[in-house]
Amino acid sequence: MSEADSSAPSALMCVRHARIPATFACDKCGAGMCNMCGFGKPAGSRYCANCVAAMMPAAPVEAAASSPAPASGITPPPLRPPPLPPRPAYTPQPTSWKQLRVPPGKFCALHPTVGAIDYCSNCGAFMCEVCSFDVPGMAHHHVCPTCAVSPPSKLSGKRKLLMIFGYVLAVWSTIGLVVIVSGMLASMVTDRESLSRLGLMIIFFIFIPSLLGLAVSFSAQEKNLPNPPSVWGGIIWNSLLVTCFAARLIINHLS
Repeated sequence: MSEADSSAPSALMCVRHARIPATFACDKCGAGMCNMCGFGKPAGSRYCANCVAAMMPAAPVEAAASSPAPASGITPPPLRPPPLPPRPAYTPQPTSWKQLRVPPGKFCALHPTVGAIDYCSNCGAFMCEVCSFDVPGMAHHHVCPTCAVSPPSKLSGKRKLLMIFGYVLAVWSTIGLVVIVSGMLASMVTDRESLSRLGLMIIFFIFIPSLLGLAVSFSAQEKNLPNPPSVWGGIIWNSLLVTCFAARLIINHLS
């Protein structure tokens, strides 16, 4: 004989689902229960949902509400949790190449509550870990989201300083080249030894500054950023000076 036949009559229907035949009968009130409504106990007994709810203990809130008031008649104020301490600003630890290049206490320009770990190589804005973007092909060059989306058309302060220094060295070397070509230093050459001293002066005071100007002008150039004509002008000017001085030295050595 099946379990349904032994525990509930065949005509008994579920008390909560009238169209479903009962599989069990409540051991307390005798109501019919289907498989979904029968709450089992470890001893094997079955109770319906109403009997299970009636057997549950009263909620602590109800017990507190039914307790008598204090004898003094004064209702104590409700208990409130103490206020939480202020949340300190989050400063992520630097990882791999991202070392802290900003002084402590600086915060991200886009996230004022997050500590900064770096600054933008273009505009100088402080950045957190999320806002720092690497520039492909340029080591240790990181930009903020604004400069990553729309690179600035103007030169940064560092690039402008390098460009100006390159032009200063180019002017210095140009003046030296004009002096050499005009023959103003010819009176200094009296013998072979004086000619050697003049050659060393030209190398150290004119040729080397032109090489340094070329290197500085190239430093003002950025491969992944706009380069105005002023940057290219310094590069071309110093390149011509280096070529002229090199050719002059080779001709003097052969002659």
